[in-house]
Amino acid sequence: MVDRPAVAAPLAGHGTTVSKGADAARAKEIANDFEAVFLQQMLSAMRQGLAEDSPLGGPDSEFGSLLAAEQAKLISRAGGVGVADKILGELLKLQETG
Repeated sequence: MVDRPAVAAPLAGHGTTVSKGADAARAKEIANDFEAVFLQQMLSAMRQGLAEDSPLGGPDSEFGSLLAAEQAKLISRAGGVGVADKILGELLKLQETG
């Protein structure tokens, strides 16, 4: 049997830790936030080819980055792409084996 260290690493820059006995709802929120950050990075990369005068904003426009952040949050809340589910599953598995 492999000894695993206690789960106490900060997740997604929240400054919070997930330790044994942590609330499952909070773990799900952290997993969804992680997925939103992942999706925001993907959406930002997709904008790299747009011109600055594009309605969606170019790669360096403030509006474009705000739009990507909000789109990522909405996608994650609507079920996402499965990243949050995998993260949550691993967090809960690590809590059980503590």
